[in-house]
Amino acid sequence: LVGLTSLIGPRQIAEADDTVAQRTMIVNVASDIETKFAIARLRGRTFTDLGDPELIAPFEAAMAQSKVAIDLALASIRNPERMAKAREIASAAEGYSKDFSEIKVLIAEGRALQLDVLDPSGSKLHDDFARLAAAAAHDDNGDARMLVLGALDDLMMARLDANKELARHGEAQAAKADRSFTRLNQVLKTIEPLARGPELKPVFDDIAVLTEKYSGAFRRALAISKESDRIVTSEMLASGNRIGADAELIRRSAGEDQAVADRAINDA
Repeated sequence: LVGLTSLIGPRQIAEADDTVAQRTMIVNVASDIETKFAIARLRGRTFTDLGDPELIAPFEAAMAQSKVAIDLALASIRNPERMAKAREIASAAEGYSKDFSEIKVLIAEGRALQLDVLDPSGSKLHDDFARLAAAAAHDDNGDARMLVLGALDDLMMARLDANKELARHGEAQAAKADRSFTRLNQVLKTIEPLARGPELKPVFDDIAVLTEKYSGAFRRALAISKESDRIVTSEMLASGNRIGADAELIRRSAGEDQAVADRAINDA
């Protein structure tokens, strides 16, 4: 009996010790996934909030580190249930990266609209309205001048509401911006019959074209903003939560097996 025990005991201890080592590694790998993906997630959200292109590289570096940890989990896990969760994590991480790539394109387009269309067109419109008011005063066209000054106020409100909406993404602000553009277009229709002559008409025509260009760019920028928000608060949020939950489940499950193996060593 003593001889049999001396043969079986060390073998049981070695098997349990191997189990402890393997489960300890899985616990560490799962914790690594949680930590590294949390960093990537934070960096991704910082980029989507600020839109700074320089924040893309830190996110991609953090995602690359997360992928290394995920690949290690896929190569190391033996338990079928934990392996299924690891595969879910890998799939969710791939989806998260694809969603970020889509967000990156949308934000770049929105940034280009702001810098190349909205800002210069808005400034040019302001200058053109001032020129139109001066030309109307020069022609002694008081009615046109008063309408132009009112349109200039509408333009300033439209630009203010548009910038607030693009910064805050509020439905109420979007409605205010839309009303401001509607009022501006109505005033332009009223001004058009009065904007005649070699001085007034060319400036008015330029204003009409720029107003249409500005409002179109704003509506496209607004659509980009809404689509970006939808991806962040729907797809990316769901993928991120799934990765965190699955990694925690793997860590807890491996930790429980590790505790069982520890008890087996003590019993042996």
